[in-house]
Order: sequence, then C-alpha cells, then structure tokens
Amino acid sequence: MTAKPGADWQLKTFGKSTVDAVEAGLCVTCEAPDFGFQSEEARREYFISGMCRLCQEEVFGADDVPVSH
Repeated sequence: MTAKPGADWQLKTFGKSTVDAVEAGLCVTCEAPDFGFQSEEARREYFISGMCRLCQEEVFGADDVPVSH
C-alpha cells in the first residue's frame, strides 16, 4: 500500500494513511466501518480524508461536511 504524498502526518498520528484505511474499509481516525454517509459529498470526503461519517461530523460539524473539488 502506497501512501499519498504528504500523508506522513497521518502515519505518525493514526498509524495508517488514508489509502490504508480506505483499502481496509475503515475510518483512519476511529477505525470504525461507519459508512452511513448523509450525502454524496460526505461519501467523497471519505476517499480524501479516510474519515467515517461520525468523525467527519465531529471535525467539520454535522451541517458543514466539506464539498470536494
């Protein structure tokens, strides 16, 4: 598994990269497989950050999940 460039902070902080988490089907922060995404934007954010719905809501706010560009 190859980490994305700049993912060193994830490896140091969480012990895995977004790529590792997505390939394992887990959240990079809490390791839960909670994929009850409320929107397409939240689902896409998972493939960018590796965070599950609950962690996205905690970090970004329940009504403020980022839109991917």
